[in-house]
Amino acid sequence: MNTIGEKIVLATRTDQDGLKECVEKIERLLTFGYIAKGYIVYKGDPKIENNIVFVHDDNPTRESAFQLVIDSLQDDFKNSGNKYHLLTFSKEVEFNSGNIEKMLSEIEQGIIVVGYKLCDNVLSERETRQFGGGENFDDYGVAYQVPWNTYALWNKEFVYGSGDKKLIFDKMCEGNQPGNLEVVVNGIIIKTDYKGMEDGLAIARLISKDPDLKFKLIDEILPWRIDEKFERRLKHKVKMARKNAVLSHLINVNGYSIDKLMESKIKTK
Repeated sequence: MNTIGEKIVLATRTDQDGLKECVEKIERLLTFGYIAKGYIVYKGDPKIENNIVFVHDDNPTRESAFQLVIDSLQDDFKNSGNKYHLLTFSKEVEFNSGNIEKMLSEIEQGIIVVGYKLCDNVLSERETRQFGGGENFDDYGVAYQVPWNTYALWNKEFVYGSGDKKLIFDKMCEGNQPGNLEVVVNGIIIKTDYKGMEDGLAIARLISKDPDLKFKLIDEILPWRIDEKFERRLKHKVKMARKNAVLSHLINVNGYSIDKLMESKIKTK
């Protein structure tokens, strides 16, 4: 039971093929009394149906798409005066009300975001260690130590913040950085872009402005079920393989500190 008394909004992003599943998932979640409404970023026309806000974007699965939800929430606040924590999620992650309530219980002033560890059904143990950059989770690189928008609860303190306190999912995470990045997947060198990790960069930016801020990663694993199509699984592997390099690069070009980011992590059970 949520004893905090605060409400949250849900947000996901999807292509047309995944729209029906996203709608159904949000409709189920809206039965929980502490969820105010849901947002879906998609390619269709903007509309509101059954307490779900459909937000149009020409490329709804792009890395900074959740910024549209933040902008919408800030605009709504001007009229309603209501503020909500923001739960971003992928329809591929399996979670329940207990997981949401656990995250809510961990949100407090100065905590930017709360997330869970995720375990997919694609990577082998060897690949997980290879892409993570260590022998076990605690040894993994910086990108694997922060919550991902795949499943994260962002504090309303920053969702509705301004200036140095504003949560920003930067468009620079959309692969528009110069140069190519090479990763090894399935024993093959694959060229990719410096894209993704908008979540980690957003956390690093806020901490660079205020080193006293923290984020939390719950020491529990949630299942992340990826489609069995070969193309989808290969794309997933490439994304997982580049995460550490991408976040390290983005932190460095912005003049932020990996050490300060890591020092701000709170691991909680």
